[in-house]
Amino acid sequence: MTGARERLGRRGAAALVVVVWAAGAAVFFREQIGSGFGWLMGNDGDSRLEVYLCEHWFKVLHGQASWLDPRFFWPLRGLLGWSDTFFVYQVFYAPLREMGADPFLAMQLTVVALSLVGFASFYALCRTAFGAAKWVALAMAAAFCFSNALYSHAGSYQFNGIYLAPLAALAGVSSWRAASSGQTKRAVAFGFSAGALTILLLFSTYYMGYFSLVALLVLTLVSLFGWRRRFLSAVTTGVRERWPAVAAAGVGFAAGLGPFLATYLPTQRIRPPDGYAIALAYGGGPRALLDVGPGNPIWTSALQTLTGTRPGGFEQTYAPTPTLWLLGLGGGICCAVLLSRGRALRRPAARCAVALALTAAVEAVLTIHVGSHSLWAVVHHLPGASAMRAIGRAQIVTASLLTLAAAAAVTEIFAQLLPVNPVAGSASSSPQLARRAGLGGSLVSVARWAVAALVLLAVAEQYNTTDASQVSRHAQLAFLASVRPAPAGCRSFYVVDPADPSLPFYESQIDAMLAAQKLGLPTINGYTAYHPAGWALANVGEPGYEEAALIWADSHSVARGLCRLDLGTMRWSAAPAG
Repeated sequence: MTGARERLGRRGAAALVVVVWAAGAAVFFREQIGSGFGWLMGNDGDSRLEVYLCEHWFKVLHGQASWLDPRFFWPLRGLLGWSDTFFVYQVFYAPLREMGADPFLAMQLTVVALSLVGFASFYALCRTAFGAAKWVALAMAAAFCFSNALYSHAGSYQFNGIYLAPLAALAGVSSWRAASSGQTKRAVAFGFSAGALTILLLFSTYYMGYFSLVALLVLTLVSLFGWRRRFLSAVTTGVRERWPAVAAAGVGFAAGLGPFLATYLPTQRIRPPDGYAIALAYGGGPRALLDVGPGNPIWTSALQTLTGTRPGGFEQTYAPTPTLWLLGLGGGICCAVLLSRGRALRRPAARCAVALALTAAVEAVLTIHVGSHSLWAVVHHLPGASAMRAIGRAQIVTASLLTLAAAAAVTEIFAQLLPVNPVAGSASSSPQLARRAGLGGSLVSVARWAVAALVLLAVAEQYNTTDASQVSRHAQLAFLASVRPAPAGCRSFYVVDPADPSLPFYESQIDAMLAAQKLGLPTINGYTAYHPAGWALANVGEPGYEEAALIWADSHSVARGLCRLDLGTMRWSAAPAG
């Protein structure tokens, strides 16, 4: 009977998680749902590039493409590492495509599915690691999963890779606990999963993976300096007694290291020499710590009035929301005080709150610069860090850390605010609780409601009204349908677009890439974070563009069989003689 009740309780909890996630998703994805997925998150730039990359993997799985060689910037090879790879997204994208979804719909539904993974794993992590109450875990999962920054930067689907971070952390915690209870097989399985998920996150969405690893490094250092003896003892004991789980995590990580290195090591040769200066420009000044960007009905105007400045550029508006800062940092400080006075009731949660709050603070300031000075100078010399340009994106990880810190801190604070039962022998008559008896029941009740209100405000302030859905799925499908087969003898092509020279440069480039993908024909056009040396085809409508195309084709020995596609008329013609 007890087992049946436990199973029923687990099913009820799972159903509750799904219901709350669905309510949050209905708000977060409201424009997609309301349009019948006719309008998709993002714009005609990066969002379509990300669709292209997911479709590239789908073709790889069908044996129709080489995984390292998406066919743009032809004839260059090894271009996959010039952007995020999105490999792990195939868990949802490929089945959706097999079921008949078009590439654009499959991409959007993949993001929706990933949000459920992020929500459920964040909830489980809060419950498992901190013993958080269900309502706290649900609220913080919503603040994490449907954050202001993710919505206002919805066109960057790579940021949704952060949804995998709590899943990797949960696997690590579960492995440690299973090993502690003597469940070696479970510990090994969870350990391998933690390592594999970590390298998958790094391989698939480099920024989110790298900043998550930086956070893990900072968290380790914070724990080492804050609780040196306890931390070193735990590590020593853990390695000695739980070595199968630790080894399994290493094996899981190493299993994906080969493809990761094969993909990203070749990008070393294309990085600009002034990469550090570029990174600082993307990082922003101190104001970026609070810049939630446009469209936030609670904070955009208030912060503009407070600072006297408008929201910064796109790459400087990832800041965690103010209440999240308050709950994460303020809660961490409260827990630090309680620990120092020996009054913490849930010590593991309190220690986690302090460590996570400090880690979030460090992660936040790492990317901030004052003049030419920044702590990023230290990180920039770590392996792989020089590949980072838009380092302000680290604030997405900062917000995730603050959300976890808030969940842990609220767990401890609510334990402190439990009603005091004066009956001897009761569960709530401990000496620590007795010290609070003088507060009075009404004051404790007010404090509980105040903390609960802050938690709910931290969720509400994630709502954003930015027009984040600018991709017309029907227009994209109509474009692909208009692409006619290339003439016989056409081996590669470039596009021209004299009809609308005012279009942003990347639109025509991605049009060329999508057309090339449909046709199975390489294009010398292209769009990623980098442009190859000697490639001067960025602006399709400018004078000299076709001459630059011919120069590129001739210098790379692909002039023979080169064709041109007019995006205005969708007509093919032979490239003019050089």
